[in-house]
Amino acid sequence: MVLFNRFVLLLALCAAPLAQAAYTVNADGTVTDTTTGLVWDRCVLGRSGATCNGTVNSYTWAEALAQVTARNSAAHLGHTDWRLPNVNELESLVDLSVASGATIDGAASPDTPTFGYFWSSTTYAAQPDFAWTVLFSNGYTGARGKTSIGYFVRLVRSGQSLASFDSVGTSSYTAPAPSGSSGPGNVTTAVAGGGATCALGSVAYQSANSVGATPPAGVTLPHGVVNFTTTPSCTAGGTITVTLTYPSALPAGTQFWKYGPATAGNPASWYVHPATVAGNTITYSVTDNGQGDSNATVGQITDPGGPGVGGGAGIAGVPTLSQWALMLLAALMALATFLTLRRRAD
Repeated sequence: MVLFNRFVLLLALCAAPLAQAAYTVNADGTVTDTTTGLVWDRCVLGRSGATCNGTVNSYTWAEALAQVTARNSAAHLGHTDWRLPNVNELESLVDLSVASGATIDGAASPDTPTFGYFWSSTTYAAQPDFAWTVLFSNGYTGARGKTSIGYFVRLVRSGQSLASFDSVGTSSYTAPAPSGSSGPGNVTTAVAGGGATCALGSVAYQSANSVGATPPAGVTLPHGVVNFTTTPSCTAGGTITVTLTYPSALPAGTQFWKYGPATAGNPASWYVHPATVAGNTITYSVTDNGQGDSNATVGQITDPGGPGVGGGAGIAGVPTLSQWALMLLAALMALATFLTLRRRAD
């Protein structure tokens, strides 16, 4: 568990406006920070009304991201552009000038739980299965496991985003090569794009045969496959860029083989997906519910695939002629020969 002390927190907040600014409480249940322009849901998710009554809801990180999609679909408080705040946006609510125990403006954000962590959308770079959280009882910022339960959510929209100070929209995960593969060392999966809250949700490194079918004859996947699923809060129809980094250079002729429906509605199969293979990296794109996405859920991408060699993959077959076409071609050649010999005889 990573926990910053107050001195480190103060240094971090130098990059983002502090919350000692004035707030404007809006009639639609939101509150505007007049310094950053960020518009916040005045209440923690689960509570509502002018005084934010009700039972506060708590979530894992993936559930928190899913709430963004759900609330936007339902036009929460009349808006459809909510997002989970990144860590700097969340820190901007901290007011270190007040007494410990309630480092948040009570008039702007009534009945905020102070003894409980709030999720940000920012992945902890040193350990991608952790995300940054903020504790409003004392303003501390710390990284917590994404599968941790019992953490709170406050949504934000509009305003002057503070995303440039962190890695929102990009996440990566490194794990050993799959059991039984011939590729030693670690494999890193990195995903970028797909919206501010789009990130890796789960990553598995497994053998090629385990994803549903044996690879085509002559094709081997020496590093197995990377099988990942994004969080369910990516932009509907959005495109992500995936970079796979292997511990050593990939063999000449390597292509990226994927398992799943090559086009929407077709049965799953192995096929070659367009990708750039350079040294020890593979870079490719996948569009939500487009080619390469094995998950029909809108806003979530599932992507099993890996580097394959052999089998003549990607080489188009030479068109062959039917029996009747061959007979016609033979007749034409015979006629041409006859006419040539006749011309010579004349």
